[in-house]
Amino acid sequence: MKKKWLLVLTVFLFLQKINGQVIHINDLDSDWHFKVSATGSYSDGNLPRSLLTNRLKLTKVNDLFGLISNFTYQYGTATSKKIIVYNDFRFENTLLLKPKNSFCPFVRTFSEKNIIRKIKFRHEIALGILRKIVSSKEQGINILVAGVNQQTNYNTNSFNIIEYNGSENKNTWKAMAGVSGMNSIVKNKLQAEYRFYWMQAFDEPKNYAYFIDVSLEFMLNNHFKLQANYVKTYENLEPIGVLPYEIQLTYGLSVTF
Repeated sequence: MKKKWLLVLTVFLFLQKINGQVIHINDLDSDWHFKVSATGSYSDGNLPRSLLTNRLKLTKVNDLFGLISNFTYQYGTATSKKIIVYNDFRFENTLLLKPKNSFCPFVRTFSEKNIIRKIKFRHEIALGILRKIVSSKEQGINILVAGVNQQTNYNTNSFNIIEYNGSENKNTWKAMAGVSGMNSIVKNKLQAEYRFYWMQAFDEPKNYAYFIDVSLEFMLNNHFKLQANYVKTYENLEPIGVLPYEIQLTYGLSVTF
């Protein structure tokens, strides 16, 4: 069992190249940057469970464009029968035009699969504009607004809001607003990154969602960091039997190239 998890962890550390969360562009990002983090856990007793989470990041910026790409993969089993409860991914790409300006338009794509939330496949494309409130090496704060087309294929056609029953496929136009940022808490040692997004369907008042992502990193040296990450998602529209919120807290080691 231990050898299996070690092999899977090694494969993801060396073959995956992409992850990123917060839209934060500054002068330090002028080259290609890669960040890899992986966490694994195993518990025994009343509910034996194993879980592997990989988060990988790619960033690139110049005067014309900025790219932030992120990929998160989770695999986990529960109970002695080894039922797979996690085999999920989130893949996000954001392209910013003239990212060093105070105002910059952006295009964002997002894809997702989630077993527990019964999302067979989701794809989003957003067009918007980002406004830098603060931008320095020690601190960055941005606000953004966008229009989003969201297409979701669920594994069911029964939902907690009855008027949405009858079809597994949902195609919705939403407005999105959010804030993201970075703060150096202890210079060159402890750094926090965060973002908060709110999404509201234009013609469906009950169809709204929000997303919170907060990371803390403690630098061991130029390449290795200890990392803790808190993620919460909330969707008011969910399949029957699925809670509207999901919270994950992970911690481990990240490597930056």
